[in-house]
Parts: sequence; C-alpha cells; structure tokens
Amino acid sequence: MLGDHLEDNNLANLRGMQLVLFDEAVLHLARQVRMPRGNALIVGLSGSGRQSLIRLAAHIGGCGFETVEVTKNYGQQEFREDLKKSLRIAGEKETQCVLYISDNNIIKESFFEDLNNLLNVGDNLNIQQTYEIDELVDNVRPFAQEAGKPLGRDDAIAHFTSLKQITLFLSFVNCCTMDLFGPWPHYAHLQVAQSITSKWELKKRHQDSMAEVCVHMHLSVEQASARFLSEMKRHNYTTPTSYQELHNSYEGILKEMDQSIAARHSKLSNRLQTLIRTNSEDEVMQRQLIAIQPRFEQSQKDTLAITEELSAQQQEVEAKQEIVRTEEAEVSQSADVAEELVLEAKK
Repeated sequence: MLGDHLEDNNLANLRGMQLVLFDEAVLHLARQVRMPRGNALIVGLSGSGRQSLIRLAAHIGGCGFETVEVTKNYGQQEFREDLKKSLRIAGEKETQCVLYISDNNIIKESFFEDLNNLLNVGDNLNIQQTYEIDELVDNVRPFAQEAGKPLGRDDAIAHFTSLKQITLFLSFVNCCTMDLFGPWPHYAHLQVAQSITSKWELKKRHQDSMAEVCVHMHLSVEQASARFLSEMKRHNYTTPTSYQELHNSYEGILKEMDQSIAARHSKLSNRLQTLIRTNSEDEVMQRQLIAIQPRFEQSQKDTLAITEELSAQQQEVEAKQEIVRTEEAEVSQSADVAEELVLEAKK
C-alpha cells in the first residue's frame, strides 16, 4: 500500500523519489503521519531520508507540501514572504499543508525569532502588513460565518489561527516532537543496495553479490572509523549520503567499463566482419580459379605443343644454318683458289 502511495506521489510531482521502505523507514513514516497539527523536529544525517519521508507523509495525509528556496540574495523579507504564503494557503483556503524548513534554510539568526513566534502562538501577525491583515480578515469572514462565529476583526483573526492546518518539520527548533533518525541496520543497508543494484545491467546473482559487497565495504569503514577515533582521536564520518555515493561511484565505473567493453567489442566485431568478408571473397576467387582451371590446363597443353613445334622448327633452322655455313665455307675457299689463279695468270 505504501508503494502505491509512493508511486502516486511520484506521478503527481515532477520530482520523483526513489525510496526503499524498510521497517525503520515505515516506523518514521507512521510517526510523522500521526501528528496532525503538530510540530516535528526531524534529526538525522544527510541522506537518511528525512525530507523524502516527510513528502510521502504529507501525500498520504492529503496535505500540500511547502518549503523555502534559498537563493543568492535570500533574506528575512523573502523568508517572511514564504511564511505568509504558507499561512495563507492553510488559513484562507482551509487547505492542509506541511511547511518544511531544514537547517540549511536557516541562513540568518533572525529566522529563528519568526519561527519561534509561529510555534508558540500558531501565527505571527508581526510579519503581516496592515493591508495584508485586512485582506486576510475579509477572506476568512465567510468561513467564520459558516462556522457560526462572530464576524469582528479579532474574531476573524482568531478563527484564522484555529483554521491553520500546518505541520512544521523544522531543524534546530524547540517545542517540537522529536523524530530521531538513527543508524541504518544491516538489513536496511542491504535492501537499499539491492534496490540500487537491481537497476544495473548485471545478472541477478551478480546484483546480489554487489549489494553484499557494498554493504560490507560501508560497514567495515564504519568499524574502521570507530577504531580510528579510539586510537587516533580523530573523526571520520560515514553517512547515508556517503553510502549512496559509494553506489554511484561503482555505477559510474561500471558504465565506463561497459562503454569500454562495448567499444572494444565494436572494434573486434568490425575486424571480424572484415575477416568474414575477406574469407567470402577468397571463396569466390577459389571457385573462379576452379572454374578456369580446365582452360588453364588446356592453355598449358597448347603452349607445350607450340613449344615443342617451335623446338622442332628451331632444330630444322639450325640444321639448315649449318648447311649454309658449310656451303659458305666451300664458296669462300673456291673464291680464294680462283683469286690465286688470277694472280698467277697476270704474272
């Protein structure tokens, strides 16, 4: 059922919450829901789920959720305007709402005075201008008339104060019911880790193993921090935020490794495709070679026959050349003899 409320809250708000509702978280949630028109002092470390549980408690109780947004030039005037806005929502519109103010919002000591007055008397008309009070009275009188109360100015203001359904969740403010967020037990760490690792792209058994490893690392650091304080008298703080950062760091490393592996896989895949394509082309060439092999063999036979024929013709030519050389020698010899005879005749 709480899961359904959480899902409804996430659908109704742009800022969704990723809550793990382990037993201690449910107990804190039940305590906050049981304080209608009450003031709660929520004490806990950063990241322990204080604001998220308050938002969910407000949603379950059908209350609006109001807070202050501290900006660069935020001062007492802006703080009072935020308070007046919440008071008008609760008093003039008869709308239940939760006003959440954290210690980070208290940037000036003067804020405490306004909050103290608001907690003590349920209102702080000192922050209202005269025309604003008159407007407030005019807006509240119809509700006072419906309730059968007098319509005087003071009566309307009193009715306004009684109408406000504001639950204040404040840090460092007295006169509040305290809700202390203690250290998470082991199973809570494990459930949170399992909720986070379940979104990682790992096999189920690896997700469970990583959740246990993260819990062991965080708790071992807590034990080492206690020993460090005992031996060295120095503090080392481990908070739910640092536990979440541990998961975020590992998830970042996991994504980097996934991207690196994906890049290497892509490179190897491209090379493999090149090899496959080359092998395919080689097979085509092999088939082409097999197809032209008979013609190549026939060409070899024809070439061999031509070579043999040329060799035979070469032998015939050489034989004829030998005959010509012999006849040429005989003719040359006859010419020499004839020349000698001519010379003798001239003598």
